[in-house]
Amino acid sequence: MEKMSAEQLAGYRVNPVWNYYNMAVAYDMYFDAPVRDSISYYLEKAREANLRSIHLDPAIHLEADISIGDEQSWLYYYDGEYDKAEAQMFQVLALIDSVEVKTPNVVATERIEAYDFLGELYSNTGRMEKALEYQKLKSEAELRRVSVERNESVHRVEAQYNVAKEQAKVERLRWILILLGGVRSCFEMNEKSCYRSS
Repeated sequence: MEKMSAEQLAGYRVNPVWNYYNMAVAYDMYFDAPVRDSISYYLEKAREANLRSIHLDPAIHLEADISIGDEQSWLYYYDGEYDKAEAQMFQVLALIDSVEVKTPNVVATERIEAYDFLGELYSNTGRMEKALEYQKLKSEAELRRVSVERNESVHRVEAQYNVAKEQAKVERLRWILILLGGVRSCFEMNEKSCYRSS
């Protein structure tokens, strides 16, 4: 990927941001102690790639900004820079709000993760009232997401039912036309042979 030109990246619609971001997350999630220098290195590469990848849709850039900002908050948190971690996550929530205005429910998971982060941050820094506030917001967001997913599932089932109903109707009409066509041709050939064959 790094050997590809900007034209090749655009031509193949390659998004290098996610490759770098996923490396940062891997160093965070899959090591007993997060490897901070590697997380930081790949987050920076993701940021640079996001700026350079002008062939991508603006919504993809925004989604990347949200994910990079979220991971940066954790990095600050690991380093004990709690004020920076909090400020960074509030920036992430502002980006989530801006996306939600245009496409509701697209960033439901990111919102839940942000609330979860803030709940943990406040809990571990002794601000229990704030921790409870964000745990409550997280629970409400999870309920909304479940409700949306249930509604989407119901709509999907209804759509499938309607399609199946229409297909059955078309199939019945087809058989009626076939039968009518057979009866008609039978009468055209010879009425007596029609009765004999039946």
